[in-house]
Amino acid sequence: MKIFRSVLVVTYRSAGSELDELNQKIADRTKLRYNRTYDNGSQPLDSYAIQASYDIVDLFALAVNESLATHQPDAEWSGRALAALLTDRNFTDLTTGFMYISKESARFLDLVVFGFSTKTQTMRQMGKWSVALRELSWTNLIIDWPTKDGQPPPDLPNCGFSGLEGDCVHAATVTLLNILLPVILTFGLALLFFVFIRKRRYKSKKKRNWLIAQQDLATRRNSSDGNSWTSGNANWKGKRVWTKSVTMKQLPTEQCFVFLDLLLKPSFKMLHPNINTFFGLCLPENRAILVSNYCKHGSLYDLYYEMSLDWDFKYSLLSDLIEGMYFIHTTLNMVHGRLHAKVCLVDDRFTLRIGELNYHHIVSYLTKQPPRTINYLWTAPEIIDAQTRLSREGDIFAVGLIVTSISSQEEPRRVQHPVGCLVDIPAYVPAEIRLLIERCASDDVQSRPSIQLVKRRFGQMEPLNGTKGNIVDRVFARYSTYTATLENAVRERSEELKRERMKCDEILQQMLPAFVLDKLRTSRIIPAEYFEESTIYFSDLVGFVSWVTLVSPWTVMKMLNLMMAVFDSQIAHYAVQKIESVGDSYMVASGIPTRNDQHAAEICRMALSLIKTFKDDGSFPSGFLLRVGIHSGSCAAGVIGTKVPRYCLFGDAVNIASRMQSHGQGSRVHVSSTTAELILPHREEFICVERGVIPIKGKGKMLTYWLTAP
Repeated sequence: MKIFRSVLVVTYRSAGSELDELNQKIADRTKLRYNRTYDNGSQPLDSYAIQASYDIVDLFALAVNESLATHQPDAEWSGRALAALLTDRNFTDLTTGFMYISKESARFLDLVVFGFSTKTQTMRQMGKWSVALRELSWTNLIIDWPTKDGQPPPDLPNCGFSGLEGDCVHAATVTLLNILLPVILTFGLALLFFVFIRKRRYKSKKKRNWLIAQQDLATRRNSSDGNSWTSGNANWKGKRVWTKSVTMKQLPTEQCFVFLDLLLKPSFKMLHPNINTFFGLCLPENRAILVSNYCKHGSLYDLYYEMSLDWDFKYSLLSDLIEGMYFIHTTLNMVHGRLHAKVCLVDDRFTLRIGELNYHHIVSYLTKQPPRTINYLWTAPEIIDAQTRLSREGDIFAVGLIVTSISSQEEPRRVQHPVGCLVDIPAYVPAEIRLLIERCASDDVQSRPSIQLVKRRFGQMEPLNGTKGNIVDRVFARYSTYTATLENAVRERSEELKRERMKCDEILQQMLPAFVLDKLRTSRIIPAEYFEESTIYFSDLVGFVSWVTLVSPWTVMKMLNLMMAVFDSQIAHYAVQKIESVGDSYMVASGIPTRNDQHAAEICRMALSLIKTFKDDGSFPSGFLLRVGIHSGSCAAGVIGTKVPRYCLFGDAVNIASRMQSHGQGSRVHVSSTTAELILPHREEFICVERGVIPIKGKGKMLTYWLTAP
């Protein structure tokens, strides 16, 4: 019933008694003439259609009678003429009561308004519209308007009849936006997420720098170590590398590549002078070849058989071992797990590098098999007995055995009936080293020291010659000792002298390009060479000058040596040539001395990599920023001097590259417009943001750019 409160019915007025009288007349005449009666209360004119037909015939008869009444023989008898007689007149018909037909033949009726009466709970007549009077009259019944104030609603709603007019235009817009914006945002975010995932997969696949092409890897020699490994050395990008390969159970899938992206990611963060550099993975057919830096002197075992080490060398090797393990346990927050003397490699500078870090996880995934069998000699007893997970304490146990091995220059011997220390320590081992071994190789896991404590204890020891090393001092001491040992060996065997001269040549190759060394052997004068296309890189440290005044020279040398070692290890991945390093300045060139058409791209890749490495490496003092400048152009190169020859570059390109560096900013790569044009074909790798035109000393104004990665 509440619904009917809102209903007002507007309809025509019924004929009332006039229709009843006509129905009675028709019924009487039907009975008189046709002897037919209407039963069950039915009426002759009981439907709207019959009543309307009666009204039509009645109006037509009226028009015909009025036309005949004019008595005009030539009167028009068309339908239009008869209809004209009915316009602008009032009539009373059966269906609608009073009716008015206008001059335009429009029909106007009397209308009545019915509303809901709350008293009788029925629809009652509330008002009447009279055509003749042209007015609306109301009864004494009150309309129950369904509004808040009980008053009639306005003639025109606030929002119009469409709901989108007047005051509601803004509200409708806001409502529409409230509906559409979440939908658009949801769709947009879903689309962006989809594009991001696709782009990330594309970039991951495109920038899969750990994957080494088979044609780039030329294997030289292979040997098996009995553990399904095949080891050897090979050539890759013009340098010698060390390889280890295993057989895979199945060919790698795209899902395998995605997992390898995650698994190998930590391997490229292992940039430290005492960690052997991992270059990548080669996947020919059903084999997996792990490629790492080649260490000329092999493992510790190879070094033992190659020469007799004095305690100066041994202290240096022990220091390298502890520094490498400190980096693994603290900076990388990892566990080696398979540490033994054969994975401790010695490079051409007699620096110990810990190798095969993370190898067992990589091989286990590729072969779908558990890691290799435990090496019982080097493995802690709690891991052997309980087959527990690899731990830092297990690494410390292996460190104790390696310290024993370096001290004795032979394989350590485990004690048969262990009580306390589990390794047999030779009597000639110094007391401080002996105490360190006993703590590290203890059968009590809880009593083994952490790598931080081992490093602190070792730092307090005094080498036998009284020289305590930062790494630079130890390098000079190693070469001095090595030279003395070499002189004694020359007097005994001339063949060994030839071999050692070759070793010296390889050391010189770290200072001069190989072709320069070949020319130096035949002639003391090397003519300069002109290079039409090359790219020069300069970098320095922002804040270095003020920092140097606050620390000791010892600290400065240690920091610079660490930085140069990390940088030298990093640039080995690119086709570039290190020219020189003076203080904190670092100079690299590409296209010199070996010409290549990708010199600009190689330098830019290297620069972005060094910026990222410098930011992420926590070994450097805080507050330093690496500032880089790059320019491409022509220059001349040649060897200057005969006593201490240096390979130097000269030309306008060198000066402009230096200006790019000096006018740059910290943690940014500043490139000239020439370099920016050369790397345009590599838009997917580099983004050049215009810095604008800046004044360059000696060159006037130049347009330069900031180089960033996508």
